[in-house]
Amino acid sequence: MSAIFPQCHFWRINSNRLCRTAIETQMMGASTVILERRDSYTRNNVLKLWKFLITDLKSLGAKKLYGLFCTGNINHIGIKNLQLILSKVVLFLGVRIVTPCKFVELIEPDEQGRGWRAKVEPANEFIDNYEFKCLIIAAGKKVPIEGK
Repeated sequence: MSAIFPQCHFWRINSNRLCRTAIETQMMGASTVILERRDSYTRNNVLKLWKFLITDLKSLGAKKLYGLFCTGNINHIGIKNLQLILSKVVLFLGVRIVTPCKFVELIEPDEQGRGWRAKVEPANEFIDNYEFKCLIIAAGKKVPIEGK
C-alpha cells in the first residue's frame, strides 16, 4: 500500500475520523501531513462512545495518554480531549501537523516536473515545497477546491 500513497496530505484535523485516517495511512507507510486552521482545541461538546470505539481507542493508547478515559461506567468523552488524544497518537507515529494553516487552493503539476502542491495561508516553506499524491479534506460544506 505504501507504493500507492507515498505521500498523503490532509487538511483539517477537526474531524476525529480524519485523524484516524491519518493514523491508518501512516501505519501503511505513507508520509502524512495534517493542516489545521485553528491553533487550539476549543470544542466542548461531549460524545458518547460505542463499545468498539472504546476498544479501538484503548488499543491506540488512549488510556495511557488520558488516564480518565472511560473509567468505570463512563462511556463518553469531550471532543477537545479526544482531539488531544488522537493528535498525540498521530505525532507519536511521525505525522506532521502544521498549524495554524489555511488551505487556499490546489496547485496542479507543472512543466518543471513538480507534482501536486497546496497553496496555504500564511505561507509555509515546508508546505509550499511539499508534493503529494493523495489529498483528503474534512472541511464539511466549505470545501476549498473546485469540483466538490
